Amino acid sequence: MAKSFKPIDKVSLELLSPAGNLATGLVALSAGADAVYIGAPRFGARVAAGVSLEDIALLVGKAHLVGAKVYVALNTILYENDLQEAEKIAKALYYIGVDALIIQDFALLALDLPPIPLHASTQCHNHDVESLVRLEALGFEQAVLARELNVAETADIASHLSRLRLETFVHGALCVSYSGRCYLSQAFRGRSANRGECAQLCRLPYQLFDASGTLVRDSQYILSLKDLNRSKIIPDLIRAGVSSFKIEGRLKSASYVANVTAYYRQVIDSFIAQDPEHYKRSSLGEHRFLFTPNPLKTFSRGATSYQLQRGDLLKESLIRPESPKSEGEALSQVQTVRGNKIILEQPLSLSNGDGVCFYTKEKTMKGGRVNRVLGEREFAFLGKTLPEKGTLLYRNYDIAFEKQLANPKAAERIIPVEVQLKASSSMLRLTLSLLENHRLFTTVAIGVHLEKAKNPTLKSRLVDSISKLGTSLFESRHCLLQVDDYFVPLSLVSDLKRKAVSALERVLRIQNLAKPLYRPQLSSFSKTPLFSKRLSYEQNVSNSIAEKVFRQLGANVIDPAFELKERGGEMLMTTKYCIRRELGYCTLSRRPFPFQEPLCLTYEDIKVRLQFDCKNCQMLLFRIP
Repeated sequence: MAKSFKPIDKVSLELLSPAGNLATGLVALSAGADAVYIGAPRFGARVAAGVSLEDIALLVGKAHLVGAKVYVALNTILYENDLQEAEKIAKALYYIGVDALIIQDFALLALDLPPIPLHASTQCHNHDVESLVRLEALGFEQAVLARELNVAETADIASHLSRLRLETFVHGALCVSYSGRCYLSQAFRGRSANRGECAQLCRLPYQLFDASGTLVRDSQYILSLKDLNRSKIIPDLIRAGVSSFKIEGRLKSASYVANVTAYYRQVIDSFIAQDPEHYKRSSLGEHRFLFTPNPLKTFSRGATSYQLQRGDLLKESLIRPESPKSEGEALSQVQTVRGNKIILEQPLSLSNGDGVCFYTKEKTMKGGRVNRVLGEREFAFLGKTLPEKGTLLYRNYDIAFEKQLANPKAAERIIPVEVQLKASSSMLRLTLSLLENHRLFTTVAIGVHLEKAKNPTLKSRLVDSISKLGTSLFESRHCLLQVDDYFVPLSLVSDLKRKAVSALERVLRIQNLAKPLYRPQLSSFSKTPLFSKRLSYEQNVSNSIAEKVFRQLGANVIDPAFELKERGGEMLMTTKYCIRRELGYCTLSRRPFPFQEPLCLTYEDIKVRLQFDCKNCQMLLFRIP
């Protein structure tokens, strides 16, 4: 059994939040993100979430001010005619100061890149010790672990590493397939998930047949996983060796990012507070929220920690077969339905316009709006289908909560400082220093002729004046005056404060500039191959430079990427999730399987055959020619 990771030096824990644009990135920083990941103008795994270089540069400036980082996703596979532009974008991102590139295509290892740190995207299929040790050898700074790894497997991987930082998803949408190993969208819609164009075919209602034609499940979202929520196992993940905790959602709203980031900020801070000698957060400041973070109040398909272990016989269902839409938070069961009026069993705080949903006896999701609140337990419902008595009602859109999140001050980050003002007959000097790190400070001074004060109440006015630092991120917590009895004009103090704040901001930006990271030369691996001699299309080699890299690293037979070569009957998906287990017939249960194999999934033109690889605890999906 793998041992838990035990830190020697104090470990920096990073909360990593998504941003689909500059505005959402700024919201993430205010809500507590230690780092933000955002899409490059092109070649990001969310093609609809590309961001301009100008906006990324603005985000970098704001992030570095609070000691946070910006990682840019350049994590699609690249075609031959993409390489020059990808290299140009990578260089531009380095020069505007981003802290790392998140990549999938190994061609980038051979392009003329500056010494910018590289993070291995989850699209690289970072799923075992061998793959992570290889990334460390290649000079990657951080790697995003496969979502399918449980805590014990993560700890085992960490025990084999010395430098590579481990990042894991803790919240958001789950891909049913191992990332980087799904070709369903490309095969049936010509849209490559490895190019950021996934058609979300796993969120469709499928019919499940056995080989005899028996209908096993009818029009169910049997590949649609619940959303990930690992908030309860954050301490376990930290002890296993994870240092970066990633929230999925570059296509999600700013309110979603604010709410979920604030929630995990509190979870991680709570852990740090219990062991501050060994752990710290990786950015600066404290946070104030005008709302109570609750991940169920913004988009949620239900939750799973996705901690699958061999022999875990359906302790929880991993899917939401009724619908891929947001379920939200459970409210109350319905007591009575009178026309369009619904009376609940429990009193609740509802608002006109709230979104509500429920599940029918036919196992489908229906929903509507609160048209008008009639009392604590009663409201007029607007929707095509009414719930029946006894039905559990959910709220998947909370008007009042969204209004709270829309407040510009809903989430604020402040940096506590100490202010010192010293005066002599010929000089006035003001020092600002961070309370959490007194080595970060700035001092500004002016030469001035000061006279003795006649007003004995002047010091209290000075304390009040230097305590106010305007609209900056800094908040005065301690004020020290050494002015003797000199009269200090408040106008001079205001001017010093302005200059000191500006100077301290420059100090922090300089202190938190991106650090270069130099990688070993690929030629150094000629005698120590890192890859097997034969690589299948699952390695996603889509250009000549990537092929050259893999040959340098040991491969000599390389199949081209799925997107480059038409095939028939090929494997389209590998999943840890297993439909046989979901049905209750995992082979370890020793229950006889009542259906004739192979099972098949169909939806319109989509037809795939299921194969259960019980030895490796995986399910494989093959296209039916």
